[in-house]
Amino acid sequence: MIPVPALPEKPKPETFKPLLQHLVERPDEFSREESRQAFHHLAQKEFGGATAVQIGAFLMALKYSGKAHDDKVISAAADVMREYAIRVTLENGPADFVVDIVGTGVFARALRDAGVERFMVVCGDEGLDEISIAGGTHVWELDHSRKTEDGQPEIKDSMVHPAHFGLNAWPLDMVAGSTPDVNAKTLRWLLGQESTPPVLPEPVSLEAITDFVLINASALLVVAGVAKDFKEGVDLARDSMKSGKAWAAIDAFVRFGRSQ
Repeated sequence: MIPVPALPEKPKPETFKPLLQHLVERPDEFSREESRQAFHHLAQKEFGGATAVQIGAFLMALKYSGKAHDDKVISAAADVMREYAIRVTLENGPADFVVDIVGTGVFARALRDAGVERFMVVCGDEGLDEISIAGGTHVWELDHSRKTEDGQPEIKDSMVHPAHFGLNAWPLDMVAGSTPDVNAKTLRWLLGQESTPPVLPEPVSLEAITDFVLINASALLVVAGVAKDFKEGVDLARDSMKSGKAWAAIDAFVRFGRSQ
């Protein structure tokens, strides 16, 4: 195997080229360190680390070589994302934490290997990378009561359905997105910032969109330990949307991001 040079102090398209070439020509030898370096290049602002063409070629090479689902590649991407992520201050210190739900099951092993203690990885029956409002969703979580041979928590899988949240199922075409302007107005209406409902194309339904938002928000609250089950999570999420708390959180996030 060819030794991997150290990550350059300033990643640029010229230093990305040999990484891309190795992935294309010998994907079976493309290492975790090369993955880490490649994602550092992709993280540079305004295509400073790789051109748009190089990025497209890299993503296609990952997909068609099968490396896109490789645990090492995913964990390397997660490490780099953490380095470039906006830092936030937790109000309650160690007692507080950040949670998320992510799509597709292969991430479960990568998250566990990265040391994440609580997560919910989901994949809707339709291939959605979120909890589906239309039917069943596969869920992967850590089971801390059971350990693997190397002492890690086992990953358990299950299925959830809108009925587990106390909500009806809706066809996906009833929650389809629209233009950025309409989507923004829909979000503001959902969170109590617009008095007039947005005009949506048929057959999109505000009730269906609301339920879609509620089931995924509920899952976050369950992972965070705020809600004891999905139905309570829906109640808490609905209250947050109606009371203005959800909008206040988004507004604070936007203002913080713009200040960086």
